[in-house]
Formats: sequence, C-alpha cells, structure tokens
Amino acid sequence: MSVYTRIEHFKKCIEALKKSDLAESTDLYIYSDAASVSEHKEQVELVRSYANSITGFRKVYVIEREENLGGVRNALSAIYEMMERFSRIIFLEDDIVTAPGFLPFMNEALNFYENDQRVLSIVGYCPPIDIPDDLVADTFCMPRYSGWGSGIFSRTLEALKTKIDPQEFEKIEDQELFKKCGPDVLRMVLKEVGGTLDAADVRCMYRQAIDGTMTIYPKKSLVQNIGHDGTGYHCGNTSRFHHDSLWDKENGFKFDSTLFLDERILKANYEFRSFGKPIN
Repeated sequence: MSVYTRIEHFKKCIEALKKSDLAESTDLYIYSDAASVSEHKEQVELVRSYANSITGFRKVYVIEREENLGGVRNALSAIYEMMERFSRIIFLEDDIVTAPGFLPFMNEALNFYENDQRVLSIVGYCPPIDIPDDLVADTFCMPRYSGWGSGIFSRTLEALKTKIDPQEFEKIEDQELFKKCGPDVLRMVLKEVGGTLDAADVRCMYRQAIDGTMTIYPKKSLVQNIGHDGTGYHCGNTSRFHHDSLWDKENGFKFDSTLFLDERILKANYEFRSFGKPIN
C-alpha cells in the first residue's frame, strides 16, 4: 500500500480492510512517501503516526521513505520491492475502500489464475455498468488493466514497468485495437508515447491490447475509489465511478477458465468510458 498525506482517506481504507475475516492472517506493508514540500511534513507525520498504530492484521510493516519519490514512483517502487520477495501481491492505494469480500476474492482469484499466462492481473473494482445476470462465473474479463485494488503477478510487473516503445507503436497499422475497452485507452496511450503522461496502468493496457491478455473483474464491485474528490493524482472531482453499495459476497467465488469476452459487457464498458452515456 502506498500513502502520502491523505490521512482521512487512509483511515477509511484501513478500517474497511480490517473488516475482512482474512485481515488477521494478512501481512500489511505500508510505503509512506516523504514530504515534497515543508508544508506537507506535518500531514506526512500524521499519516505515519497512524500507520504505526494500526492493528488487526497479522503484522504491519511501515516503510518510511527518506526522500520524496512522488505518487507514481512511490507506488511502483513499493510494488517492485514486494515482488522481489513474493511471487504475487495485492496492492492498494490509500483512497481504495474495500468490501469484506475483497481479500477472499483476491486470494481465491490469484490462486485460480496463478499459472494462466493469459491473465495479466486481478482487480476488485467493477465499473458501474450493466452486467448480464446469466454469467457462468462471479467474474468477467477484459483486456483492460485497473489498479483500483489489484492482484499482481510477476508478469504484471513486467508490463507495469516496461515503457511503450514509440517505434513499435508507430508500426501498428490498426490503432483502433486500443479502443476495444474504451476510446480513452488510445488517448492515454498517445499521451504516454508523447511523454505527457506517466501511468503504469496505461502501459499495461497497451500490452494487453497487443498481446490479448486479460484482467479479471468481479461481476459486482468489491471496491470503492474515494479519491475522485479532487485529491487524487490522476483523478478529477466526479461521482461517475461511484457505487451506491459494494458486493456483500464474502467467500466461495466462482471463476471461469475459458476467459470468454462478453460482447455485451464490452459494449457497456465502451459506452461508459466514452462518457457518452449517463450512469444512474
């Protein structure tokens, strides 16, 4: 988990995570970035004081950065360091509030898809779109990475850290393939290639569009992102991604190894990502 100055977001994240039955058997690693300016020092210290007081997990490790890395580098460095020790991890940022079933879902999914190279990552978030009632499993898949409560393998790390090669991108004749999971993907890829955006999730989406690898989503969201209040690094101020409630299922999730791409879900997601359809 990566944190900086948002103490109230951080508290909500932790208090929600503690409600899972698996919390007491889970090790929690918190990477606290150093203040970038003197005005942030007090807030950073408040976050660190709270982090060091957290209970309810098997063990809590607080890593206090001595220099400011920035939000992106702090998060990626945390992932790199954890992946050097573990073959897979669950990663959260401080503005992710989870349902009690989040940890069971992530652990069960990581076990189920561990050796399936077609699966790049797992996520606990589901966008607020219409999901068909006739799904065989409790999940669906899309070639679109999401970091809002993510399960990461070593293969995920490779995609996260590998910069997009502009020459490779220019050789792709049909760039429409990047729009399969939303027209915003191509816009973000173009910004990443042009150097105006530094986003590891976009690098994953790029590779997924080319390689056809999938991210596994729950059919109902187990995650709420509360960072769309103007405090997030890449987030604006919007309620568009909000869920009125999170999924109350807590265990026994059913997964599907066929990785069937449901065109109904792709269409609903495309409309949502195009910002052309109001979400109630």
